[in-house]
Amino acid sequence: LIEAQYSLPGAKGITIYNTKYGKITIDFIKIRVLGKDLKVRRKTGKHDKWLWYFRSKCNWIKFGKKDSSGNPSPVTSEDIEQRYQKNRRGSHQFTLGQNQYQINFSNMTQVNMTSGKHRKIRRRPRFTSLKANTINTSLQNMNISGKLVWQYKGDHGQWHEIKQHKVPCEAEYKRNPQGTMNFSVGNTQYMLDFATMTQINLSTGKRREVRRITM
Repeated sequence: LIEAQYSLPGAKGITIYNTKYGKITIDFIKIRVLGKDLKVRRKTGKHDKWLWYFRSKCNWIKFGKKDSSGNPSPVTSEDIEQRYQKNRRGSHQFTLGQNQYQINFSNMTQVNMTSGKHRKIRRRPRFTSLKANTINTSLQNMNISGKLVWQYKGDHGQWHEIKQHKVPCEAEYKRNPQGTMNFSVGNTQYMLDFATMTQINLSTGKRREVRRITM
């Protein structure tokens, strides 16, 4: 559960209920437990693969993804990860078209050296079923109970449950945590983007934040 959520570039953290420590909120940006005297760390393995993303206007895009014309990106997650492993406080430069960019690992930003525009970047692991089994065992050791619930954020900041018998997002999420699914409510079509944890109204383009928690 934690690993699946952490693998999503748009996820800032996760809240887990019904543990022996009570409600726990993990901050994925600073890798810490909020409001409790608890520590958290992710065990890395030699087969882990790390993916790098940058924030566009609406969502997170993986480095190395081909553009709309099918042209390959000049820099990939593997390129960035190799440079990151050499110096985690350093930087990496690349050229795209007429623009020169610099990735700064110390503050996790990408800078357009021509315009000065900054974009956020994130480093997240590729989710695997083997890792999921390890995480599930850890959760059992924490005595976590309850059910998984999907919610969307309303206009006034309140969270509303997405009914699984109407929208089976958990089943689709387990098939592909980086994918999408379409569904309809009445005459309105929506898309759930698991990679960015957003719900998109396909008619208006309006986006809402979604989350996956245990209750």
